[in-house]
Amino acid sequence: RFVELPQNRENCQCCGGGGNLEMVDAKLSAQIAKRKIEEILSTSADAVITSCQQCVRTMMTYVRRNKISLEVLDITQLVRRACPPVPGVGRRACPPVPGVGRRALKE
Repeated sequence: RFVELPQNRENCQCCGGGGNLEMVDAKLSAQIAKRKIEEILSTSADAVITSCQQCVRTMMTYVRRNKISLEVLDITQLVRRACPPVPGVGRRACPPVPGVGRRALKE
């Protein structure tokens, strides 16, 4: 089931990695990431989906370092999981997109 974060859209809070903050102030970045992960965990979600590669990296680093049971995914990973496997090929195939055709994703 999909759960929207309490602070979403224009009220969404940074993950702590924006502007490459972790390279400038790792402690501040970790504090902000902690607040973001706490917000996510407050929803009882098993996973968080984002389209931002910096968010993936920052949140995944925080989750791993703190041994938190939360899956951090890029939205393309979610789409890939939704694509059915191609029988006998060992790959998943995305449904046809008008003007694009059929593409197979390597497992």
